[in-house]
Amino acid sequence: MSEARPIKRKSTLKAGGGQSSAVLDHQAVTEFSPLISHHLEQLYNTLISSNQKTDSTGPPLSSYNQFLSWFQSPSSSALAPPVNHDLSFPLCNYYISSSHNTYLSGNQLYGAATTEAYTNVLLRGCRCLEIDVWNGQDEASSVSSSDVEDAENEKEAASTKRKQAMSKLKSLKGKMGNEMHSTRSHSRFHSSRSPGTKSEAAYEQDEEVEDITEHLSAAQIAERRAILKTEPRVYHGYTLTKDVPFREVCHAIKESAFKASNLPVIVSLEVHCNLDQQQIMVDIMQEEWKRHLVDVNHQNYDKIEQLPSPDALKEKILIKVKWTPTTDSSESNNPLEITQTNETVDTEASSSTRKRKATKILDTLSKLGVYTRAYSFKHFSQPEAKIPTHVFSLDENKLGHVHADPQHGPDMFHHNQNFLVRIYPSGLRVNSSNIDPAFSWRQGAQMVALNWQRLDKGMMLNEGMFAGEDGYVLKPDGFRSSDVSNQVQPVRRRLNLAIHLVAAQNLPLPLEKYPSHASHMKPYVKFILHVDTHGPPGQGKRDRSDSTADLNSKYDKAKPSTYSAGEEKDEDDRKLKRKSKTGRTNTTDFEAGEMVWTDIPDVVEQLSFLRIKVMDDKMLGKDELAAWACIRLDRLKTGWRFLHLLDVEGSPSEGVLLVHIDKRVH
Repeated sequence: MSEARPIKRKSTLKAGGGQSSAVLDHQAVTEFSPLISHHLEQLYNTLISSNQKTDSTGPPLSSYNQFLSWFQSPSSSALAPPVNHDLSFPLCNYYISSSHNTYLSGNQLYGAATTEAYTNVLLRGCRCLEIDVWNGQDEASSVSSSDVEDAENEKEAASTKRKQAMSKLKSLKGKMGNEMHSTRSHSRFHSSRSPGTKSEAAYEQDEEVEDITEHLSAAQIAERRAILKTEPRVYHGYTLTKDVPFREVCHAIKESAFKASNLPVIVSLEVHCNLDQQQIMVDIMQEEWKRHLVDVNHQNYDKIEQLPSPDALKEKILIKVKWTPTTDSSESNNPLEITQTNETVDTEASSSTRKRKATKILDTLSKLGVYTRAYSFKHFSQPEAKIPTHVFSLDENKLGHVHADPQHGPDMFHHNQNFLVRIYPSGLRVNSSNIDPAFSWRQGAQMVALNWQRLDKGMMLNEGMFAGEDGYVLKPDGFRSSDVSNQVQPVRRRLNLAIHLVAAQNLPLPLEKYPSHASHMKPYVKFILHVDTHGPPGQGKRDRSDSTADLNSKYDKAKPSTYSAGEEKDEDDRKLKRKSKTGRTNTTDFEAGEMVWTDIPDVVEQLSFLRIKVMDDKMLGKDELAAWACIRLDRLKTGWRFLHLLDVEGSPSEGVLLVHIDKRVH
């Protein structure tokens, strides 16, 4: 049984942020395996002989060649193209693809902070970043002769090493010819290079980085390093994470902010710096981001009555920072003027035992938060909750508590229709695991911050939400502000879904498996339906025959739980899962498996998802993920389709599933 010839991909972006699954050439099939060809021929003959007709979105039956051409094209993809959202509404009416602790490349305790992490997420469609900023060294570093000598030696050694490596790589490429190039495009595990060998692209990237400092002398490089040591640093405080200069982070953001999307980027600042360092932060941001910053000159902050739209803020960088400006800034000529706000610590203790703390933020830094002013959340009736430009931040556990509360649950939903909210993971997620973002989206939260370095359920759902959407998705009716949508309550419907799984072609292999494993692969497919199982805000369901979560017990402080907001219990989650039979090899039949969900309640299509996982069945040990896909239900097309799969690293693959989809929402 032969396999389709691999094709060169235009995109190597990893999924999770909404880019990979929307790449057009990922949704095309250049060749069919004999198995898939056999099924398509049978299907065509059946449709012709029974005089069945397909609708305008289905395959044409005028000729077999046109029938096959349709299945080779993106038209046959189960993922519908994104709609052209109206981007003229205020920001609060959109879901925004967001990241948590963006600077980290690994876990929360000892992962390294890198500028590459910002470049990575921005190119993948992220529109909300987080930067934790801390003081640099207390005293300025002087440049010594040894510093200059070290810089000279390091620069010369790096240049020599790069030239040798590029020469060796080009020589090897010439010997291997086009075969190596084609094979490398398919998979790093299908490459003729040995594991660990750098790709040509990687060396070219190193060359670009070196070109930045190529024109500088060793003395200038050493001086630049000394300055960077005194400037603010970015890292995860009170952990072993390595730091990176704040200036380098700002530069990386500027270089990549608007390459994947021209819609606004929100930078969420966690400021732990003293006042001098905060002024340096302001200078750096104004220098690096210049025209991208919202013009703060002569802004009358108290007269901003409505948030601007994404369309009005194209190629703008918004600063989310604590809002503590002076009452009348004109009275002070001191650039290091500070303001103090007394914030009540959120606690269940009596008012007499509540502590108050002073927060110091530089006035010039605070004023950069023109449309995204951060305030500490206490309750939705606090005065700040009516300010059009305020932003509240809640962790996942607080969100769960609020959702379950009969009063505060509805208050939160109505608040989120008109104002911005950011939800972030619990600090106990030290392995950088993610919450289920769909739970937060259903509460109307615009920014659900995820750890993009971790491909898990949360990032798969994020891919399903933002696939090809440029990082902004218009909320459905009933979730938007009253002046945008007259509908007060969201429309919840019932879903009947049936998926007929026929066969698979060119399934990618699990991590660290070589081509020979393809013939030994034993794949099966899991279909997971993600719908609302928690009930409307303030009305958490308790009937276990109809619900998947008892929120009162889940978030009871007296009963610690391992569950987190938006995650279902195992026994209830299984009600929404379906599993196919196990096939043989990575191109296989599935004996016409049928996956059916009947009369599923409380479905909002724009906030519901079908997640597909292809697993490799292991006789001993845990089954391994080989491929996956995630599609928002309103974009799930019906009829005979190909489900295009991403590999375990989130990159486009050759893998497809031939399926028939029947979806009815009533």
